[in-house]
Amino acid sequence: MWVGVEYGSCVPLQDLTSRDAVLQAIAEFRELGRTDFLRKYGYGRARNYFLVHEEQRFDSKAIVGAAYRFEHPDRGHLTPNDFSGGEATVQKKLEDLGFFVEVNAGARRAAPTTRSTALPELQKGRTYTWDELGVAFDVQPAWFGTVGGMGPRPRMKALILITHPDGAKSINYGDRWDGDDLIYTGRGKKGDQVFQGANRQLAENRHTNYVFEYVGIRQHRFIGMAQCTSHDWGIAPDSEGKDRRVLYFRLKFNEQDAQSPEKEDSGAAPRRRMPRPNRMPRPFDPTRVPAEFIASEEYEHPADTLARHEKATQAHHALLSKLHHALTMAAWTDIQEIPGALDLWARSPHDGHRVIFEAKTFAEGNDAYPARAAFSQLVEYRHFDGAADDRLCMVTNATVSEEREGFLRVQGVAVLTFAGNEVRLSGPLAREWFAGLAVTPSE
Repeated sequence: MWVGVEYGSCVPLQDLTSRDAVLQAIAEFRELGRTDFLRKYGYGRARNYFLVHEEQRFDSKAIVGAAYRFEHPDRGHLTPNDFSGGEATVQKKLEDLGFFVEVNAGARRAAPTTRSTALPELQKGRTYTWDELGVAFDVQPAWFGTVGGMGPRPRMKALILITHPDGAKSINYGDRWDGDDLIYTGRGKKGDQVFQGANRQLAENRHTNYVFEYVGIRQHRFIGMAQCTSHDWGIAPDSEGKDRRVLYFRLKFNEQDAQSPEKEDSGAAPRRRMPRPNRMPRPFDPTRVPAEFIASEEYEHPADTLARHEKATQAHHALLSKLHHALTMAAWTDIQEIPGALDLWARSPHDGHRVIFEAKTFAEGNDAYPARAAFSQLVEYRHFDGAADDRLCMVTNATVSEEREGFLRVQGVAVLTFAGNEVRLSGPLAREWFAGLAVTPSE
């Protein structure tokens, strides 16, 4: 038998301060199902106020009552008679903890709000304390310590984004600057991120996006208001160090809100440029089976879909395994990969040069797109992950035309082709760099 706390009708909801407790209640709701969850805690079905989390609706008052028990197991859960529901209690509490509450239009008319819905006016480049921001966004100051990097304020139609130049304490999301655009990583510390909730709100610019930079304990500097102009999927470690899918948002600031160093006020702290995510190389393992490709449910550019699909296909992995074997047999060293990015690099036993390899699988006679993609990727990997003197090589499973090989050679990119298990050196650049590697030189 479950017993609620004996505080009467004026139970102070300020004792519920844990976002994790709400998430535990949500998890139990999903496990038991709505009917059994409400029966367990003695609640009726909600009519006007619903907690929305990961595109699923939950009875808000019941969730709050159950969450109280998870935070205070010695007190038990709150019964329906222990506190009142609605805008001023349950909705405010859940929003203060970083959740979104959906309210039926009828409830809005029946209980008009007196809380401010006006967007705050903030000074670009100024550092604000949590107390100041709490007043500006109508939340308790501690809210900023519970919402992570994304904090929705749906009543104000605002989304608060907090970026950490050196990574958060528990996980480095890898936010970085690309010129005046901020590449901002999506919400979710563990497992694949999902295109839901705050992530979707940001991608679709549903609200006004306020961007802050963490500068110290309980302090954030206001960078400006931004628009998301695009979003892409990538691979990065989660809080447990496991590779997972993450969302990268490109945020573009209004010209008057741009915070490039030359535009900042002299009294404002200079913006620190954020490093590219720390992508560590590891030895290539031919026995490591690539993760199954999962198609994205939301729209993405066909080229992005093709690139992600390619990384996960057995054909792509088999091509890299053949390359790994050929390099090993020819005494090449330091054969490594960078998961989710660079296919392989290795060091020549002849002159010590390192070569970056990008593998492309395609049908014979269809080399235009793969060659373009390989060239751009190789140049990018050398710039961000390699060194200026690294050599570049495209590895294929099908013949590249002489015209295409000549173009790549002029750009400093060699071409290796595998015909079965044989290596073909396409062109003079490949024959120069990979002497002793080929079994069948290409004419």
